[in-house]
Amino acid sequence: MVDAEKLAGTFKLLSVEARIRIVKALKRRAMCVTELT
Repeated sequence: MVDAEKLAGTFKLLSVEARIRIVKALKRRAMCVTELT
């Protein structure tokens, strides 16, 4: 499991648009990192 603080720091670096895209994509199905770019 990823440390919550590390994950929060990663999300702070991303734009709001990128965060929304990632969350929507993950709601549809599980995917690997390369599919999120």
